[in-house]
Amino acid sequence: PQENERFIPLHYSLFNLTAWTAQVQLAREFSIKLDNFRGANGESLAAAISFCAENRETFSDYGTDRSKYDWWIETLTKVISGPRTGKIVIVKDPDFGFPPILML
Repeated sequence: PQENERFIPLHYSLFNLTAWTAQVQLAREFSIKLDNFRGANGESLAAAISFCAENRETFSDYGTDRSKYDWWIETLTKVISGPRTGKIVIVKDPDFGFPPILML
């Protein structure tokens, strides 16, 4: 809830979730499945991304560049959703927090 009070709340939320998804990808390289982790009350990275996806219209900054945020949410969802697909994505906007080349 505190993120919604910030200047660009959806951006900040997704940027933070991008760092967490990077941790998931790194852990996968060592056969550690962080994407299955659940908090004491069932919290999960997938649930946080889903929250942003389902509530994107309520974030004040969503209207500024809908396609950017839609792409960002879609990419985070793909990273978290399971095994690699072998698809390579070139990230043109460094502000997303992804590396310039992302393998899904």
